[in-house]
Amino acid sequence: MENVLKLPNAALRFKPPPSAVHGAIASEPESPDDRVVVWKLVSATRLVPVRVVLGITDHAYTEVKAVLSGDLRPGDEVAATALTPKGGPPGAQGLRR
Repeated sequence: MENVLKLPNAALRFKPPPSAVHGAIASEPESPDDRVVVWKLVSATRLVPVRVVLGITDHAYTEVKAVLSGDLRPGDEVAATALTPKGGPPGAQGLRR
């Protein structure tokens, strides 16, 4: 997939810790499978939701056909996994890019 905006598939499964979320996004109880929310990193501890329409996938990355709400551009970082920060207590979660 060249010349398209694409996301790592891990970002499609990411669920943020409540403390990192900035800006609520309404849930869609019966949202089509091609519409998901991904979480854009705006700082090391702050995320904003971006609702997108997905396209084709190569099973590592998935094309973004459209951005429905929020702002997502080439080069933006999205959250894919949560990690324990260095020196943090066991069980504490942080964000990973």
